[in-house]
Amino acid sequence: MEFDDIYYEANPQRSYVYLEFVTRFDGHTGIRSRVIFELFDDIVPKTARNFKALCNESEKWTKDGVVLSYQGTCFHRVVRGFVIQGGDNEWGDGTGGRSIDNSVFDDESFEVKHDQPFLLSMANKGPNTNASQFFITLAPAPQLDGRNVVFGRVIGGKSYLRALELVAVDDNDRPLYAPVIEECGHLTSNAKIRVRPEDDGTGDLFEKSVLDEPQVDLDDPASVFRVVGAIKEIGTRQFKAGKNLKALEKYRKGCNYLEDYFPDDLNDDDLKTLVDLKVSLYLNVALTSIKLGVGDTAIKAASEALQMDGLGPREKAKAYYRRGNGYLLVRNEEDAIADLEMAKSFAPTDSAITALLKKAYEARAHRKKNQKAAMAKLFTKDEKLSGIFSDIA
Repeated sequence: MEFDDIYYEANPQRSYVYLEFVTRFDGHTGIRSRVIFELFDDIVPKTARNFKALCNESEKWTKDGVVLSYQGTCFHRVVRGFVIQGGDNEWGDGTGGRSIDNSVFDDESFEVKHDQPFLLSMANKGPNTNASQFFITLAPAPQLDGRNVVFGRVIGGKSYLRALELVAVDDNDRPLYAPVIEECGHLTSNAKIRVRPEDDGTGDLFEKSVLDEPQVDLDDPASVFRVVGAIKEIGTRQFKAGKNLKALEKYRKGCNYLEDYFPDDLNDDDLKTLVDLKVSLYLNVALTSIKLGVGDTAIKAASEALQMDGLGPREKAKAYYRRGNGYLLVRNEEDAIADLEMAKSFAPTDSAITALLKKAYEARAHRKKNQKAAMAKLFTKDEKLSGIFSDIA
């Protein structure tokens, strides 16, 4: 597919800033990513000015030692399906925060509603208590309208935020490894602002979630199928090149797109297309997992395929065969044999099924032989022990 929206055309009436996050695991630098914001200077100029001024690396400090910058602060709160919150430049835990003027300021306007994900809004402690803390919506949040001031939106780095949404948190919604803002700054009006994810070498520039992908219109099933088909094709190219890990990543991404797609109603043709795509992707996940020796993932994916309605004999044979292969990888010969016998019933002349079924029976026989030998040794030891105890008596 063609991407004509890799870069964003800046609005001269608005400011553009970035926060660059880094996550450290046990002292080692891990994930690093940049999030780019468009600020609504034309709607809420005072609120936008405050955020823009804090997006610097200046030496401006308050008298009591609080640095008036977002540099060094973290995302201290992540609530899946709701918000990601940060900006406490005072204590770093969500209990403080200073504005660029070292004071709180009034709610400027509630004109922009919290009606979509990736809006940038001020956190507060009640009416007219804005300072430095902010949050990013992960879904529409109408309950915040009239309470929090929306003053911008995310235009780049959405995939990173979707990944961050899934991190482990403690009982207070604080990430176990909180991402820290290592760098922040302003983008010039003529800067090329990249809003698409970086190419990972596969040509995949699609967003992490179907909900965020600009080329998808959730009211148009064809657009969903077109994008998922393109992601699947990227996976297949990786598979044919022997890059199984990348292939698995793309097939799973396609699955995630479809699992997050909940159309109100589909006609028969679209429903068939949806089912066929899901089955194909699940089977491909199973196949690449087998190539990688990951039996549990293969079992789960093949099971998902088998739960779909309307599978033909060919698809059933593939699903049972691949699930049986997964069971063999985890040394569950009994379930492997059961699945491979089912696969054979749908494709009696398939030589691959016959060969794997033979291997499964041989593996079971070998395991039983080893168990029998181990038991024999155990009984021999027991007999010797009983003899010793008899001598003592």
